[in-house]
Amino acid sequence: KGQLTIGIEKILNSWIAPTDGTPDYYHYDVNSNINGLPINYSLLNTPLKDCKNFIIPKTGKALVGMAICNYNSTSGKRFVKYQEYIQTRFLSDLRKNEKYRISFYVLKHDCTFMSVSDIGAYISKDPVRQYYPNSFEYPNWSSFEQNYIPQILNSSGPLSDTLNWQLITGTYKAKGGEQWITLGHFDLPGEMRYESDSIVQGNSVGHYAYYFLDDVSAYPVAGIIGPDTVCLNENVSLYTNLTGSYKWFLNGKLISNDSNYNFIAKVSGMYSVNSSNASDSLYIYVNRSALTTIGPDSFFCEKSSFILKADRPLSSFTWEDGSSDTQRIIKKPGSYSLTSVSGSCSFSDTLVLLEMPLAKNILLQNSDFCDTSVPYCTVSLSPEYKYRWYDKDTSSTKTFIKEGCFSVTIKTDANCILQEDVCTGSFCKAVINVPNAFAPSGINTVFKPVTEYIKTISWTVYNRWGEKVFSADKVGEGWDGKINGEICEQGIYIYTGHYRGIITNATDINFKGSVLLLR
Repeated sequence: KGQLTIGIEKILNSWIAPTDGTPDYYHYDVNSNINGLPINYSLLNTPLKDCKNFIIPKTGKALVGMAICNYNSTSGKRFVKYQEYIQTRFLSDLRKNEKYRISFYVLKHDCTFMSVSDIGAYISKDPVRQYYPNSFEYPNWSSFEQNYIPQILNSSGPLSDTLNWQLITGTYKAKGGEQWITLGHFDLPGEMRYESDSIVQGNSVGHYAYYFLDDVSAYPVAGIIGPDTVCLNENVSLYTNLTGSYKWFLNGKLISNDSNYNFIAKVSGMYSVNSSNASDSLYIYVNRSALTTIGPDSFFCEKSSFILKADRPLSSFTWEDGSSDTQRIIKKPGSYSLTSVSGSCSFSDTLVLLEMPLAKNILLQNSDFCDTSVPYCTVSLSPEYKYRWYDKDTSSTKTFIKEGCFSVTIKTDANCILQEDVCTGSFCKAVINVPNAFAPSGINTVFKPVTEYIKTISWTVYNRWGEKVFSADKVGEGWDGKINGEICEQGIYIYTGHYRGIITNATDINFKGSVLLLR
């Protein structure tokens, strides 16, 4: 009989065409209305070759055929790429980290000229669809082009055998939840790889191939089930679908006899398991690139600040407040954290900052003094702090032989530093105040200086002609405004004098001024 084909999505419930291409379904039962196996005929009206009569399925009674071609028009205005695919759903979702053997067979149609290399399988969680029903470039839209990278791909070169079915197989490690497999020709970066002679059809020059697919299978591979790459400090569980008793090894060292092995990832290494009848190994890489620290819990001194930053440069990180500054200046106590991300790994570090007070209540002994025999002052500071005086003295008690302000650096146990001045002064320093008027017949009847801490004093009063009218050389003496018992004329009088304080080694201090005598 002649060839008879029907699109697979019209007759098979489990297989579909994921593009607008039309893969062909062939069945061996010649009594069926879907019968027809490829016989000796030439595709695209190309010259006949010496084709064999029938293509026998690899197993069973049915197989699928798919066209793969590309064309350039002789006018150079149009490029056509046409590729057909088939797609089906797994009987159950693939389990995360479990290995699966994916296999299928292909056979090149004897009557096509081109042989291609890149036939494979694309495994995905969701079904693949790429329809362009309104395209004016039919059938250019039937190609997946470079949108999908197959996990299983022929690596044996051009598939040119027209007599024997060729196996395409590989191992796929599941990410978890994959449900679909798509078979066909996948263009990798670059031109389509082929071996053939060009053929001519009308005004087009191109390449055309036709392949049969059969005996598709996907099944778990016995061995270790676990991740290839993990994050630092991630909880990892390894298990195996091998049977019998188990021995787990890390870099050749026995680590467990349990059926599962659980651990916290710290270092990369080769994990192996031996059962009573088989063994398997898995190298696990521990990704440490997200690891960062911002330091241990710390503090900053009052009226100061603290700089937060990661211990090394990071490409992606976030502070607890949502910012992504490379460093932060902190002026308030609290809890601060940084989360860094590298690929699928993240790492967080947190520190608590306290604010430490500066030195308080430093002066224990008053720095004012009055010693009429020895002119010195001893200042005592709090012994709970460390000191460094202006003269590099480090004691907490300091003696000063003169008045003034003296710098000292004060350090707490937390190394919080305060710069202060300790000032000394005599509270018994000689003081003199002289009134500027008096009335001998009134309330303020005597003119005299008002003094404190004065040891000796000597002063004289003169009238406006420079004549001396009064003099005194004792503390407390004053002028009553009289000469020879008579009150002097009202007016301005001049006074001059000197005094000495009670402090040892005090020197004479001069004073002068004028006073108004009122009658």
